[in-house]
Amino acid sequence: MAESSSPPSCWLSPQQSFLALLTLAIAAAFIHSTQSSSMRTTDSDYDFPEVVPLPGWLPAPQEPEFETGVASVDRGAVLPTGTEVASARYVYLSDFFGLDEGDRVPMELTIEMRYFSDSNGDAKSFIHEISGDVQSVLQYRDGVGSYGVYADGDRAYVTACINSAGGSTVLSDDFRGNRYRYDFRLARIWNWALGRSGIQDRRCLWTHLEIDYDSSATSELATDLVEFAWLDWFEWWNSNYPNS
Repeated sequence: MAESSSPPSCWLSPQQSFLALLTLAIAAAFIHSTQSSSMRTTDSDYDFPEVVPLPGWLPAPQEPEFETGVASVDRGAVLPTGTEVASARYVYLSDFFGLDEGDRVPMELTIEMRYFSDSNGDAKSFIHEISGDVQSVLQYRDGVGSYGVYADGDRAYVTACINSAGGSTVLSDDFRGNRYRYDFRLARIWNWALGRSGIQDRRCLWTHLEIDYDSSATSELATDLVEFAWLDWFEWWNSNYPNS
């Protein structure tokens, strides 16, 4: 009967493997703790672009297309937590036709952008302040993610948080789920161990679109138009997300 061979001497026992992993974990934690104080703040000097192309819309001629550092969203609503790195406000105009070719409907589109680091990604609270309900206005689209579409009086809205990875979200639970799904990768864990970045990329591009429509337009038409504008807006920012 052939004798069973013992494992090669170069193999580590379970106890030795555990000790090796423990040593690596302690070393990584030590490096991280010694370098975290010098960790670069995420995009602390980020500037929003002055021009963002949006099909079907043109910058409003009577006021600046682009303003930085504004805080025109003033509804007392709760914005996402985190450090606000930068903000911007874009204003566009367009004319859309109804069923009758002569029925021209002027529209003004305002887009508020706020760039948060270390965020909880919550867009639900803001929507709730305006609509009073969140679940009924939530929409989901493959390749985009979730966002809120709703109307109030003579305005139609879309609000969402554009994630660094995983599309857009409204609920903080979905934002957190994206972080666990996309952020725990070897390269990011290594950068965290070296003190170069956080172990999760908790940045949120909080985005709020408003269309102001007059009595000749219906809320259904306005919500359709603001949703179409949002989809183009998301596509551009998904491809031009601020560098981490």
